[in-house]
Amino acid sequence: MTKLLRALSRCFFAAAQSSISAAVLGLSALTACGGGGGDTPAPVVTAGVSATATAAAVPQAANTTAEAANAPVATPLASAASAASGASTDSGHGASAGGTAASGTTARAGAGLVIKLRASASLSSGIGALVGLRINGVAAASVEVRSLVPADYSFDVAAAARDGDILELLFANASDAAGQPLRHLRVESLSAAGATLRPTDHDVVFDRGDGVAAFDGQDMHPGHAVLVASGALRFTLPPLTANATAAATAAPGVYVDAINGNDADAGTHARPWRTLARLASVKLKAGEGIHLRCGGLWRETLVLTAAQLVDSSTVAGYGADCASRKAVISGADDFSAGWTKSGSVWSRSLPAGTPKITQLFVDGQPMQTARWPDAAAGGRQHALAGAASATGTQVALLAADRTALAGRDVAGATALLRTQPWLIESRRAAGAAGSALTLDRQPDWPLDAGEGYVLQDKLWMLDSAGEFFHDTATQRLHLMAPATGSGTDINLALIEGSVRDVALSLSKRSRLV
Repeated sequence: MTKLLRALSRCFFAAAQSSISAAVLGLSALTACGGGGGDTPAPVVTAGVSATATAAAVPQAANTTAEAANAPVATPLASAASAASGASTDSGHGASAGGTAASGTTARAGAGLVIKLRASASLSSGIGALVGLRINGVAAASVEVRSLVPADYSFDVAAAARDGDILELLFANASDAAGQPLRHLRVESLSAAGATLRPTDHDVVFDRGDGVAAFDGQDMHPGHAVLVASGALRFTLPPLTANATAAATAAPGVYVDAINGNDADAGTHARPWRTLARLASVKLKAGEGIHLRCGGLWRETLVLTAAQLVDSSTVAGYGADCASRKAVISGADDFSAGWTKSGSVWSRSLPAGTPKITQLFVDGQPMQTARWPDAAAGGRQHALAGAASATGTQVALLAADRTALAGRDVAGATALLRTQPWLIESRRAAGAAGSALTLDRQPDWPLDAGEGYVLQDKLWMLDSAGEFFHDTATQRLHLMAPATGSGTDINLALIEGSVRDVALSLSKRSRLV
């Protein structure tokens, strides 16, 4: 602990010469100190603020969460500054709380506002992203985000929430010798006073800059989830009176909150559930509904049968956020981070049993399934059958296509055949030899001369920016990054792949709302 306090002291004293609060600049200096050399990496000092982290993996069973590796420790920035100037320590408990920020406002643990940050980060030299929290310009707390998957970090701060409060997440990054950022921070959401805020909401901004430049309003950008540059991500609390009114007039039924819910609770407005899976045993009565917290995101399927619903049942969003943020049930899983690059192709492993990914999105931009002929090859969108099939399982190849496929492995590739103007049939290719492509079975309609087809699902077809290939045999996802929008490191992008055919299923009831 003595070595850690000395390291903190070196960083914070160097920062305290600036006009900005020593606590905030201390965060920036500490990031630089831990960013690749000099001092031995060490955990952030505990100072009495509660902090928990739970991994965002799919629960193994109802009401069960998995502990994230290296659970974080939250630190009031002012207390950290106090530690740098010689605060007393208690072995096993870290520095004592009670230091005062440069602004003169005490930042301490208290029974005021509970703020939850859901985030993940990359590590460098064993150190995660150091994140500070300011409330209305006053330093409140900090945390080291170490989890590689989204995890929850909770803070109890003394401030009381008010309409229009400004919450700022401060991220100070360092670069390597080549100028590349050492870490990235991915912010999923920030929850406070019953509101769930997302970095991509329309009123969120990112003030880019180091030190005081993070608050000068000069280099402003729309809010975004992945932070690489230093700066402040600025949120505004929506009217809190709307939350109180909603609580007092809660509609009958069950409530689910993807951020603040708990499947062990009662499923009421005050104590909502967290997952859609918890709704499996629900049986609604007349006048009751299922209410999903606006701003929430569920990557699971919601199936409600006739036995669970009644006519005129309601499935709707709730909360003060609904005017700007909707409740979302997604058919896609998050496959961000964990990507490695070989040549121009990025790839990453997928969990065992991942269904075939039919659509892939990079920061919301749709990718193209790798195919032959290449969709970008001079506008040629498909190959043409050279003649009508004699056997029904063979496609006649044109001379140019025979040359293009010579020596290529097509066995097992998916063949999409436009056998009718209104129909595309899918078959497996058994192989290509001579002047014919052989299919595993005959299509329902013959493929006549001049009708189109394409092949996909082979790695060699991945040859253009914006294409992807999911190898289900090895459960590896391959991607050539899009030409625009993803930057130099695909690990900084939000990558989502469609794995569920159905996100919401409601059946055998009428007048559903």
